[in-house]
Amino acid sequence: MSSILNLVKYLSSRYVDKNSIILDATCGNGYDTLFFAPNVKKIYAFDIQKKAIDNAKDRTKDFNNIEYILDGHQNIDKYISQELDLVVFNLGYLPNSDKKITTHFKTTKTAFEKSLELLNRKKAIIITLYPGTTIGKEESDNLITYLEKIDKNRADIFIHKLINKPNNPPFICEIIKR
Repeated sequence: MSSILNLVKYLSSRYVDKNSIILDATCGNGYDTLFFAPNVKKIYAFDIQKKAIDNAKDRTKDFNNIEYILDGHQNIDKYISQELDLVVFNLGYLPNSDKKITTHFKTTKTAFEKSLELLNRKKAIIITLYPGTTIGKEESDNLITYLEKIDKNRADIFIHKLINKPNNPPFICEIIKR
């Protein structure tokens, strides 16, 4: 795998098919949304920044199976009531944008809890964390502490991490609903 994001694509692709409904909880510039669009039935793509939604819409203009929602992912229950086959979080800030606008543990935790309720059995939530910044490390540490306490009968939780790279590289949590 040439990068952590390729690993996200590999892990995610195991949970989707042409009938899948997925949530891109942090669509950012739309790269994950674009990756999934040709292969799934429906994508809900959330972001709190209009710039991100506009960038993602432009990148995915050839697809009509995407519903873009300009709101925080903690509010998914206001927009989604159907079961999901995959949820993807790419935490942190929008690349090439204001780094002060970032995800935070409190809203991510709320979004995670709501996502897990909507998730079908044996389907997954994939979270990419970036502990290389002070805010990212705090969010990553808090999220790991929280995930460690989830009942083993509710989900299986894996961490995929590069252990031979310096400077706190990104890593992935894969949560499979039981």
